[in-house]
Amino acid sequence: MNDVRRIFSRRLIASGFALALSGFALLSTPAKAVDGCNGPGTVTIYYSKKGQEVGRYTQACNSTVCEGSGAITSTFDVLYLPCPPPGGGA
Repeated sequence: MNDVRRIFSRRLIASGFALALSGFALLSTPAKAVDGCNGPGTVTIYYSKKGQEVGRYTQACNSTVCEGSGAITSTFDVLYLPCPPPGGGA
């Protein structure tokens, strides 16, 4: 009986952990930006429903300028650029 409780408890903990990770992934996905970019220090790649790249937009680390071209779709990936720390570091 204790083995059954242990297995059930482990499954419950694993399910809770998986649910928490899924929730974090959904909540952490940035909203699609109107101009194609998703904030300073990002490269945003947009895809067609067939998975082909149809747009690419870049915004430098300390810039308000969004550069790029192509379609802006609901399917996209955001790549984060390695930006220097504020104030130059050191």
